[in-house]
Amino acid sequence: MPSPCRCPCGRKPTGPRQRAHVPVPQPILDELAANPDDCADPTPGQTTKMDAYRVQNGSETLIAVRGRSSCFCSPTGNCEFWIYRSRRGKYEIILHAHMVNNFGFLKDKTDGYPNLVIWSHDSAQRAPARLLLFDGSEYREVCGWEEDYEFRELPDGTWISAGDPKIISNDCEPEHHPRRVRTDS
Repeated sequence: MPSPCRCPCGRKPTGPRQRAHVPVPQPILDELAANPDDCADPTPGQTTKMDAYRVQNGSETLIAVRGRSSCFCSPTGNCEFWIYRSRRGKYEIILHAHMVNNFGFLKDKTDGYPNLVIWSHDSAQRAPARLLLFDGSEYREVCGWEEDYEFRELPDGTWISAGDPKIISNDCEPEHHPRRVRTDS
């Protein structure tokens, strides 16, 4: 599972210290509430089960929201994902993505917004990643790669990661490789 993952250039995106877990703001919750007919388990609470994270971007606040129930997620843990910006007391959506398992903001910025990496979960060994840049009005995908994880078995039968993932199928051009990223330290 990609956490903490690396970009093709070997840099880490933000960790949990750079994004604060917050309650989903009520206007966003109202907008994103799922239709119970779209849920495998439409029991109370499932149509609004989401996690939200606040990321300060200068004077603006970004709110990243990830669905957390069968209403928003596949059985593999890939979920719908949104980013809102708070502007003049209102929330404006600047990204809606599907099939997101994890995400991280980079230190590099485009048009004043931090570059973003989102990962999906394909299998125990594969995690496709996509780099998104802000174009002045919303985040757009510019390139992607796959992270291939290897595991090894210990004598007691436990499996552990064999190290950092190998980057494969990388279509990111050098100009899209981030140079500086926020780290956990």
